[in-house]
Amino acid sequence: MTPIGPRETSRMIFRIALLRRRGLNEADADRLADMLAIRDHERDDRRHCLECAQFQRHGGCFAQQQGWIKHAPQRERLWQCEAFEFSRP
Repeated sequence: MTPIGPRETSRMIFRIALLRRRGLNEADADRLADMLAIRDHERDDRRHCLECAQFQRHGGCFAQQQGWIKHAPQRERLWQCEAFEFSRP
């Protein structure tokens, strides 16, 4: 992976803070943020539910609650979800 610049550093800081707010401990948030940075670098189009704007504080998915999608939030893997929307600062 190429050295990270200010933009990537800012994105990493945002992601770690988001993941911590969504219930991950510091080590897990760092690990997942690193995995997401690699995913971005490789241009992988899969996403993680914890980075989605549809993800709720209680761990549920707003899109699922509204009946827009049938599946439950996936906390363990990257995948493609038709309701995914990036969480913004």
